[in-house]
Amino acid sequence: MENQDINPIPATPATPPTPGTSTAQDVMPGSIMYMVFGIVSVCICWFGWIPFAGVVFAVAGLVFGILAFKKSKKMQKEYDANTAAFKPASKAFIKVASITGLIGIILSCIFIVIAIIMSILGAVGGAYYNF
Repeated sequence: MENQDINPIPATPATPPTPGTSTAQDVMPGSIMYMVFGIVSVCICWFGWIPFAGVVFAVAGLVFGILAFKKSKKMQKEYDANTAAFKPASKAFIKVASITGLIGIILSCIFIVIAIIMSILGAVGGAYYNF
């Protein structure tokens, strides 16, 4: 205990990187955002069964799905052109954005049809049951 140094001096000081040169890889810009867009697309399209309001949810899911799918294709081309500049996790984010965007597009189209049918049935059913 008596031989411990209270303020140790580091052996070599850390040198800051020079501006303009980055040795660390970065995550592809927008890859996480469009992955979240794809996940949101799949999640909100399930509210399409609700009469009247379901159309809004299904269309919103369709918009998020299209954005995620289209942008993920562009980001995949950019990633393939320069793989050394981006972290490998970017490829996974792009793939998830593409898959969830495509699933969101398909499910949203199905739920748009269901929402329209449910809205028509709700309007017709409401006419029969006037309380």
